[in-house]
Amino acid sequence: MSEVSTRHRVRKIKAAPVLQETPAVLAIAATAAATLLTVAAKAVFDELVKSVKSPQLSELRPGSELRVELKSAEARAEKVLSATALQPEEAAKVKALATLAVTPYRVSLTSCEMQSELTKITACPSPGSVQQAANDILAILESSHQDHFVISLANCWIRAAKGTGFDRIQEKNVSIGLIRLTAEDAAGRALVTEISTNRSLETRIETEVVGIRDGRCKEILDRFDKALEEEGVESDVPQRKPTGGACILDVARKFVSERTTSNQKSTAYRGIANTRKLRQRQLRIQQRG
Repeated sequence: MSEVSTRHRVRKIKAAPVLQETPAVLAIAATAAATLLTVAAKAVFDELVKSVKSPQLSELRPGSELRVELKSAEARAEKVLSATALQPEEAAKVKALATLAVTPYRVSLTSCEMQSELTKITACPSPGSVQQAANDILAILESSHQDHFVISLANCWIRAAKGTGFDRIQEKNVSIGLIRLTAEDAAGRALVTEISTNRSLETRIETEVVGIRDGRCKEILDRFDKALEEEGVESDVPQRKPTGGACILDVARKFVSERTTSNQKSTAYRGIANTRKLRQRQLRIQQRG
C-alpha cells in the first residue's frame, strides 16, 4: 500500500546557495540613504541598520518567514523614529529603507536595478507615497526571493531522490507557486512531488510513492525523508497518510495515467509488429509452395 509524506511548512534550507546579488539590498539601501537623505535622516538610518545582527547568508528561508521579520523590523524602526524630530516624510523614508536593508531577501536584480527601485522611495513627497513605493519594491523582492527559495528546494529534492536511487528526473512548472517533480528508479517505481506556495508565501511539499508492489513504501519514504533533511531542508514534522491503493496527488494520478497510456501504445505497436511478421511468414510459405 502506498503513502504520501506531507511537509506542511518548510521553514528553511541550510547551506543554500547564495545569489551573487544577495548583499545588494543592504548595500544599495545604505548608498541611497547616504546620498539622497538629509544628514539627520541618514544618522537615524545608520543607527537602525547597525542595531540589527547580520543575517545568516548560509540559510534560506521562505517569504512567509521574512514577512514576520519585516514586521519586527518595522516595529523597531517606528520605536526609534518616534523619539526623533524628523519630518513625517523623512521618517517614512528612513523606515522604508532601513526595514528593507535589514531583511535578508535573496534577489537576482543587479545593483543598478535595485538602486533605481530604491531611489523611488527617496523621491516621494509624502508618507503615503513613500509607503506605496516601498510596497511596490517589496512585491519585487518577495517574488524574486520566493522563486529562489522554491528552486533551491526543488534542487534539494532532486539530489535527495537521486540519493535514494530514483535518478530519472522530470520537472515541470505547472503554474505560479506550483512545481511538480517525478523521479523513477530502474525498477519502474517513482517518487512524485508537488511543491506549492500559498498567498502567505508558506511553502508545502508533498511526496507520494507510485508503483510499489512489495510493501516497501514506508521504507522508501523513510530513506527519502532522511535524504531530504540531509540536504538541509527543515520543516514541520512530515505527516504520513496511506493512499489505500489509489493515487492522492494530482501529479501521481497524471503520472500513472501517462504511464498506462504509454504501455497501451507499446502493447499495440508490438501487436501490430507481430501481426506483420506473421503475415510475412505466411506469404513466404505460400511462395515456396
